[in-house]
Amino acid sequence: MIVSNLISGSWAISLGWLYVQIWLKKWEDGSLLPETSKWEEKFLIAAIPFLLLKLLPFVMSFVSLNFNLFNKKNHRTCDLLTNQIYVGRGLRESLFDSMKYSMFWGVILLVKFSFSYLEQIQPSVKMTKQLLNLHSAENHGYNNVFTKGNGLSIGLIWLPTVLIYLMDLQIWYTLCSFLVGVTVGLFSRLGVIQNIIQLRHRFHQFVWQVVCKFNFIPKECSSQGTGNNGWVILRNWTNPQFVKGISDHVMVGKFALMWNEIVTAFREEDIISDNEFELLVFPSDSWKVGVVMWPCFLLSNNIILAVGEIQKFADAPDDWVHRKIFKEEFTRCAIIEAYDSVKNLLLERIMDPQTEEHSLVKSCFQHVEYCVGLGKFTKVFNMEKLQQIYTAVVGVVESLIIAERDLYQVVNALQILYHVFVHEFIREEGTGIQVLRRDGLAPHCCNSMLFHNAVNLPDSSNVNFAQQIQRLYTILTTRDSMENIPANDEARCRITFFCNSLFMGIPKSPPLEKMKAFSVLTPYYKESVLYSEEELRSQNEDGISILYYLQTVYNDDWKNFMERMRREGMEDDNDIWTIKLRDLRLWASYRGQILARTVRGMMHYGRAIQLLSFLESLPFTGSRGAEVMPAEESVFVGNHRQDIARMKFTYLVTCQNYGHDKETMDPRADDIRYLMEEYDALLVAYVDEVWEKDEHYSVLTRYDQALQKEVEVYRIKLPGPFKLGCGKPENQNHAIIFTRGDALQTIDMNQDNYFEEALKMGSLLEEFDACYGIRKPTIAGVREHIFTASVSSLAWFMSAQETGFVTSGQRVLANPLKVRMHYGHPDVFDRIWILTRGGVSKASRMINICEDIFAGFNCTSRGGNITHHEYLQIGKGRDVGLNQISMFEAKIAGGSAEQLLSRDVHRLGNKLDFFRMLSFYHSTVGFYLSNVMVIWTMYTLFWGDLYMALSGAENFRMGLHSNDIRAVLEIQFLQLVLMTGCPMIVDGSVERKKRLGVNTGLPTGNFKSRRRKSGKNIQASEKHPIANQKERSE
Repeated sequence: MIVSNLISGSWAISLGWLYVQIWLKKWEDGSLLPETSKWEEKFLIAAIPFLLLKLLPFVMSFVSLNFNLFNKKNHRTCDLLTNQIYVGRGLRESLFDSMKYSMFWGVILLVKFSFSYLEQIQPSVKMTKQLLNLHSAENHGYNNVFTKGNGLSIGLIWLPTVLIYLMDLQIWYTLCSFLVGVTVGLFSRLGVIQNIIQLRHRFHQFVWQVVCKFNFIPKECSSQGTGNNGWVILRNWTNPQFVKGISDHVMVGKFALMWNEIVTAFREEDIISDNEFELLVFPSDSWKVGVVMWPCFLLSNNIILAVGEIQKFADAPDDWVHRKIFKEEFTRCAIIEAYDSVKNLLLERIMDPQTEEHSLVKSCFQHVEYCVGLGKFTKVFNMEKLQQIYTAVVGVVESLIIAERDLYQVVNALQILYHVFVHEFIREEGTGIQVLRRDGLAPHCCNSMLFHNAVNLPDSSNVNFAQQIQRLYTILTTRDSMENIPANDEARCRITFFCNSLFMGIPKSPPLEKMKAFSVLTPYYKESVLYSEEELRSQNEDGISILYYLQTVYNDDWKNFMERMRREGMEDDNDIWTIKLRDLRLWASYRGQILARTVRGMMHYGRAIQLLSFLESLPFTGSRGAEVMPAEESVFVGNHRQDIARMKFTYLVTCQNYGHDKETMDPRADDIRYLMEEYDALLVAYVDEVWEKDEHYSVLTRYDQALQKEVEVYRIKLPGPFKLGCGKPENQNHAIIFTRGDALQTIDMNQDNYFEEALKMGSLLEEFDACYGIRKPTIAGVREHIFTASVSSLAWFMSAQETGFVTSGQRVLANPLKVRMHYGHPDVFDRIWILTRGGVSKASRMINICEDIFAGFNCTSRGGNITHHEYLQIGKGRDVGLNQISMFEAKIAGGSAEQLLSRDVHRLGNKLDFFRMLSFYHSTVGFYLSNVMVIWTMYTLFWGDLYMALSGAENFRMGLHSNDIRAVLEIQFLQLVLMTGCPMIVDGSVERKKRLGVNTGLPTGNFKSRRRKSGKNIQASEKHPIANQKERSE
């Protein structure tokens, strides 16, 4: 360091002295004499070696592999060309990555300099020349009250221009970054499925993506269809052969098990109702249907449309009708399922097989199948009477769907159906009684009433029969396209994102035995664990309780919760405070930012591993070899192969005060113990302080289900008090020794996880084996899903702002800029790499206020690689009240100011190449410095205009037609306001739909729809912000 400073000082002194000599000669002689030229030659001769030495690292930055090779070699020659400090070595990226972010900044700088020169500097120069040529201020309206010249006026013209010139690069960076972010998002297939309508159209392709990404199909079969997979995703139609392979394959059975488990998780979270649950799940094939029984929301309205379409072509041949109707796979499955279900219902469910009527009905079905096999169905049967057949079948099903079934009504409906089929639907001539008896379609004796003694109604307690009848009735009669199923916005968003994510560049999940083990770590201090009855009942000064607030904000969830409680045995609504009090506390806690919600979400990892283990164990037996498991019976998956889940997944909550809370009988200790009993895989780490001996221990504990008590696993003695720096980082550092596995995910206490996202964790862990540039990832970043948007209008705006940063913002920082840091807790670390290079967080007081980003600084400065992956999302709660939002922004701004004083920022600023350093600056501390310049610019504009108006220079400037300076400044501020909001608009357009994206960025577009909700919720959120119960760890 001393030698470097001496060399730099010698260059500065020598070059500075030569430069001063040149100007001294010019002022002395008054012209460029040969003597002056000699000094210029000496200056250039001395400057050439200096420029060459500075040019060498710049050239080497474009040959990144060679430069990194020099840094890694221990040869003496390499030591002379590189720095011997370990931190900051090998930061060069590959040539391709360097070209990408160099082109990014090349375009920005070109646009910035062109705009500044044409629209800022030239108008200012023109006005400055006019003022310098001004000799008589009185002739131009000047008042020499303040100064005796125009120097101050010129300064006030140039000062705002210079400030904006220094600040507007942040605006151009924001504009270009979100444009690049949209482009990268589109190329990564973000937004392929934007809503439920597109999901229905691409559901077959979604099934194929699932079975390919989750090892549901053998390797020899996985190549079938994968060659055109990329084209299939981009088309709106489906290849019939591709669909047939999907429908007839056993992999649909495995997919149905996974889908049913996802829908079951939705119902357990009360974001869908019982009716929506029945419409979304795959049913069990207990009625021997010949096709895949898709969920009802995919088959709705297909039967009605098909009947109407067939009647239009009553005389068309069978082949033409078949191609016309069966071109849509869901229509084909709906028709075949309805036919097979009606056949099974009549022949095996309600009719006595020993009766003559059973033989008649069986002969009718055989006659239909015989004509279909010969291709003479439209010739034998009158298609114009198909509507009557449809109405008669619906009548039979309606008579059976009611709880109190009437035998006479069922018999009457069967007689109508038989009469329409025999006497109306069959168009053959000579359908007399003898011909019908010959073909087995008429009884031999006409004395008795048909079906009167042949019907045996099932018992009303037969749940399976009731469900199958309800499904058949839904398929036959539903005219609604069910585009609003599910109705809950949260459920719709999660389903569409999960389906869309599988079309993105998600790696194939490895077999479970080869999957990397990982741990999840959550720091906890003194926040709420579970809402107590007293907290739910207590009201504030405005008469608003937490429960009332939650019922207002999550009205649909509350209705679904009460429906589930009644199904589970609750008879009276008041029982919710007695026998169902625990369920009520859990329901409320799962909608706040407290520990219970985080623990439930993270434990989905274990549940997902158990499900994948079960699915991988199912044999591949061929077509239709696996039967769909009923959604009600999917609970058994939770008890399957728990040992494998514990081997692959560890969840650790570091409750530093848990030992003290147990001693003081704090209710939070009882709540933590309840969570340990509920989730036997949950581990709790805390600090045990033995004051008598002045000893401190890190203790790991768990709940033993066999012993029915809490047991201590490890106890590690600490050298002293662990809390020396910031509380939260120290809390993580003392417990990180109890984690295990290859990866470590740090989760904050106000986060959540979803079962469908937990299924993709194995694919995310595969990213650590892939190379991004010249390095493998050391931190795999994932996106956040802000779940507090519906709490209040402020929370909605905060959610939109944060969503723009965690999607397109971090997407661009990772690719192409290569400067993404660690901004929050959803990211996954390479555990071995990060533990051997400083850990996941720094705990120095004051400096490390924003401890998360210093993990990114530490990783980047030590040669790590941070990537961003948007096919997996983790729930995140944000501040919902005005005071909380203000405090959060103040914390982030203060942390950015402290970053300027840290060694990490200094090292990265020195070691990164020029263009990457620009990205690093504008994505971290540069944003807040630009905001400071904005404030300065506002002050200079205000006081400058005041001086111009009082001195009379304003009239002079108007006489010069120099208002273009003011227009330029106004344009710059318009850019500052609008361009920073563009990510919200564009992200909504890409991921959802164009109109929704505009409404997200411009809330006035849907002001009327938000007026009632904001007026109802904003007071409650400000007075009682339950979603922000999480306290900051000290």
